[in-house]
Amino acid sequence: MYIYLLILLLQIDRTTYGILFEYRLRCPDTAEKWRENTKNYICHGDTVYHCMQDQDGHYVVFCAPTIWIQPDYCPEFNAKASLIDVILCQGATEKCPESVYLSNTVYQYPSCFRIVIRTTGQTKLGNEEQRTEQSILKHIVIYFAETVVPPRLYENAVSLLKETGFIIIGGGPGSGKTTLANYIVKEEFMDYNVHVMKPKQTKLPELTSDKGDVVVWDDCFGIWNVCDLEENLKTDIRNTIISLIDRCKGKENHKAMICIDSFFDEKQLIVKFKSNFVNISENYEFLTEREHLVNRLDRRIYVGNISEDVGFPLLVQLIAENYCQIEKSEEFMKNPILKLNENFCDLFKNERDVYVTLVYVLCNTPSVDQGDINWTSWTKLRDECESKDDDYNNPQQEKNNEYSQSREANQLPRTSYFIYRNPKCIKMNTTLTKYLENTENQDVFRFRHHFLARLLLRYHLEKVGNKGILEVGNEEIKSVVKKIQSSLLI
Repeated sequence: MYIYLLILLLQIDRTTYGILFEYRLRCPDTAEKWRENTKNYICHGDTVYHCMQDQDGHYVVFCAPTIWIQPDYCPEFNAKASLIDVILCQGATEKCPESVYLSNTVYQYPSCFRIVIRTTGQTKLGNEEQRTEQSILKHIVIYFAETVVPPRLYENAVSLLKETGFIIIGGGPGSGKTTLANYIVKEEFMDYNVHVMKPKQTKLPELTSDKGDVVVWDDCFGIWNVCDLEENLKTDIRNTIISLIDRCKGKENHKAMICIDSFFDEKQLIVKFKSNFVNISENYEFLTEREHLVNRLDRRIYVGNISEDVGFPLLVQLIAENYCQIEKSEEFMKNPILKLNENFCDLFKNERDVYVTLVYVLCNTPSVDQGDINWTSWTKLRDECESKDDDYNNPQQEKNNEYSQSREANQLPRTSYFIYRNPKCIKMNTTLTKYLENTENQDVFRFRHHFLARLLLRYHLEKVGNKGILEVGNEEIKSVVKKIQSSLLI
């Protein structure tokens, strides 16, 4: 017996040390479900799909070589050491293993999956119990809250932030910068006072909370990716970043997360703080990583050549949210801009009020209050779009278009696409929620991603023009439009 255990331990150490694993809500409990998961989870070499519980009862999946498990014992994943252990079967004896079996056939033995009691929301928990209970949710949600962040990158970012006081998160649009920063705040600094700095803000918040302060500065150089930011403004932003880092560096109660889009190419800043730089774009450079992401999300998406204009997680998210049909996902991966422009064109033709509302939000980005809509401005944008019908070779038929009914400049458009609570308030509908989301203030909405706003702006300028935006837009959007029309890219 002892010789058997020694051989088994040597086998475990040799074959499974350093396993990359992921959390799941549960493991498949039948041979059919197990085969389906095995088929969809890509493993290489002599490794195969495994699913089991860890030492805390959380379900994990990973690729590893199979090992033999002796009777009356169950495999258990040691998440701290990242390897497979064995424990005595703790369930009903009749459902425990009675003979030697392979680690990837554990689904045959229900007693190897112990029940973990979860407390309800009505139970009062201490901080440590809450953190333990939420640890599994952290890894489940992080795999697709808005985008996908691998656990090791997440843990590395959290460790840097806690030990040094700050991190700089870099990456292209849709790579997961904002999601990572927001999730770290939610899960790791729930008791801290949170300060959210605006893009291009040059005044630091006061960090005086006894509980601790965490600063999140997303899109610090702006959301529009206009490459000719005034040099003095760039310098001011860089100096503000350095001042924020100095204020938080090495401090127990002060933390800062700064998100920089790779478009702005701040090499000097990144080199200066290289040890605290988290490059989130590197996560999906390899085909196997992309395939793993698609499999984790249970999406049958072909992953081949992908666009460099959008982060891979955002591409997958857009497909998952039906911005394109699954069978056309390969084409969408290669050229998402073309397909999204087709979607905008379809909205312009068939859901004009939705299109105009999106442009109205664009004119007031970053966010719009539902209860403070300027219908005179909205109607100016609508009239400009009406004048461009001929350009689409598909003029709308007024008698068949229920949302094109005549109205005065400030009269409410009453359609099946909108429900209005009062003459100055929009209620979101299914189409709008594909592009817009409510903020923490439920009466305020914004674009789900800046990439969609940038793309719509360019599309509108090319297909409709700039007159309406220059008349009703805020000062920032007016400046961006002028720069774009000076042959600068967004």
